[in-house]
Amino acid sequence: MAEEIRTTDDLKRLFGEYPHLAESIKALNADVAEINRLNTEGAGRDDEVHDQYMDNAGPGTHALEAVVKLMSDLTDSTGQSGENIMKIFDAAKRDSEELVQAWKAMDTQGEEKGTEKH
Repeated sequence: MAEEIRTTDDLKRLFGEYPHLAESIKALNADVAEINRLNTEGAGRDDEVHDQYMDNAGPGTHALEAVVKLMSDLTDSTGQSGENIMKIFDAAKRDSEELVQAWKAMDTQGEEKGTEKH
C-alpha cells in the first residue's frame, strides 16, 4: 500500500530519497553494461556461434538497457520536479508568514489608534 503524505515535511523527506534511488539505478545501469560487454566478448567474434548467441542474448540485453534508461530518466525528472515543487512550497510558506506578520502589525496599529477591528 502506498505511503500517505500528510505534510510538506513528509514530501521533502520522500523527494530527498530520489538521489539515493538515482544512484542505485546508475549502479544497475553499470551492471547491465557489464553484462552486455561480457555477452559480446563471450560470444566470440564474427562467426556463426557469435551471431547465434547475440541473436538470442542481444534483444534481452537491449530491452533491459532501455528499461533501466527509462527508470533513470523518470527518477531524475521526478527528483528535479520534486525539488522545484519544494522550492515553491518553501516560498509560499515564507510569503504566508510575512503576510501574517504584516496583518498582526496592522491589527496592533489599529488597536493603538483606538479603531475597531473588523
